[in-house]
Amino acid sequence: MDEFYSVESLAETCGTTPRAIRLYVEKGLLTPPRAGRTYVFTASSAHRVAAIQRIQRLGFSLGEIHDRFARATPRLLESMIERIEALRRDAERELKDLHHDRDGLQNLRREASS
Repeated sequence: MDEFYSVESLAETCGTTPRAIRLYVEKGLLTPPRAGRTYVFTASSAHRVAAIQRIQRLGFSLGEIHDRFARATPRLLESMIERIEALRRDAERELKDLHHDRDGLQNLRREASS
């Protein structure tokens, strides 16, 4: 038997706010059926919210996410892959810089201790 969620319970389950869930519905990212005036969400809605949140953390706007879900053409997917790769390269570069800074601080600490 499927479990059903209200806006509030879906938000709590997904670690977000009811306002965010309503925004996802407004932007067409979630298309739940209604029972009267109430949206009815399912477990698949929770999975979709998790996907939206992951993609947002990568720097994509809700409009870009909507486009991805609405028309996942090879060209659009390739564009997203290129952007993700650029973000990955930037993160690796930043991590390398942080390691370099950490090593420099450790050297200074050793020099100050001796």
